[in-house]
Amino acid sequence: MQNPFSVEIRESTRKSHRMVENAAFIRGFLRGYVDPHNYLQLITDYGLIYSEMEKGIRQAAKNCRITESLYFPQLFRTASLEKDIAFFHDSLGRKKRLSPTRSAFQYRDRITEITTRNPHFLAAHIYTRYLGDLSGGRILRKVLSRALSLKGPEGLAFYAFPQIDSIPDFKTHFRSQLDNLPADRSQQVEIITEANLVFRLNGNLFNELKGNSLRNAFRLLWPTPSPFLKTRVAPSA
Repeated sequence: MQNPFSVEIRESTRKSHRMVENAAFIRGFLRGYVDPHNYLQLITDYGLIYSEMEKGIRQAAKNCRITESLYFPQLFRTASLEKDIAFFHDSLGRKKRLSPTRSAFQYRDRITEITTRNPHFLAAHIYTRYLGDLSGGRILRKVLSRALSLKGPEGLAFYAFPQIDSIPDFKTHFRSQLDNLPADRSQQVEIITEANLVFRLNGNLFNELKGNSLRNAFRLLWPTPSPFLKTRVAPSA
């Protein structure tokens, strides 16, 4: 007997998921080694990716029943990312906004491509991104808040879902929608394949960011007060 699709996609992407979790950037993040400039680069990358993805979801949901089944505007992150980017940009005293990384543009380009050619593939991106945000958001919010001594909600909008009353209930509903996707078997296989690709695209982001991991080593050896407490760090380009 075939497993529900929510179980099948989870099991079929388990190896890819684990590889991303073991990326040096993520391991360091979860241990509390967070460089604010590096984190600003990450959410700048996410800003590009989520903006394109959410634009694609809105477009595809009009004509693709599979994407329509997973259309949850209350999950959209673009506006919250813009708030966080503005907060970190201002707090770090940057003169210019960062540009997304090469890996982020490649990720964005994949979303652009499937929105036009294979819109049902967006189900893989919706599953991988948003279910991950809902599942790990509370932990990541706590780690980030403690690591950078953030006070209050500023800089943490990405991890807040004010339009969702109960995240556990919503995740149950999300999985139910996955189990009842109007997708035939070949489309299910395509979505699983795309989900594994999404994890690889995420891994590429983190691998590009680990180039700045030396900052984390210096932070351990010579810790400095968080720029978010009383003073701001010196402006950078």
